[in-house]
Amino acid sequence: MTASTCQDQLPAGHVVLEQAELKDGRVSQTVRRSDGTEYERVVDSEEAYGTADDGEGHPTKDELASIGTSVMNWLDDLTQQDGPLKDWTPAESPAEVIPDLYNMLEESLACHRQACGEAKQLAEALEAGRLAGSPPAGFHWIDKPITVTGGDYTYEGRLLLSFPKGDGGAIRYIVLDQNRRLFIHNAQQLGLESEGQR
Repeated sequence: MTASTCQDQLPAGHVVLEQAELKDGRVSQTVRRSDGTEYERVVDSEEAYGTADDGEGHPTKDELASIGTSVMNWLDDLTQQDGPLKDWTPAESPAEVIPDLYNMLEESLACHRQACGEAKQLAEALEAGRLAGSPPAGFHWIDKPITVTGGDYTYEGRLLLSFPKGDGGAIRYIVLDQNRRLFIHNAQQLGLESEGQR
């Protein structure tokens, strides 16, 4: 079988031509010297295949540094564009970026779970109103253009209606964006706190 191992443990100029597994788990290698002569050596499987037999060499320190630089360059570009990472100032170390991104994901998932719960309540209230032949109590049709600037999104949309979160609960708003997706926001995210819009 053709060798796919790293050459780190071999003398300079020596190349593994072939290797085969032995019954005891070790590996027999045919090695060629720089002068063209060949010899056989027996090594353990870890040296023969490396810690991960993926068929690929492990990155060098320079390659890892290049990856880190590339990550930071991408982040620098993204933090200057409109979007959820705008004005984000991560640490200079790429490794410290990971917990920041994880926390952002956790916050986003928490908001998503909350929105899904509110959407379920809304659907139930709408269905109850449909069966009763009248709009659910506390629902107000608004239908006006709006620019959403709070929360994780910034976009132009249409504010469709407001509804209470449960009986006597906080007011929530449904906005339709330009891609015809529906979002649920609170008053602060829409800049409606001063208007007292309901």
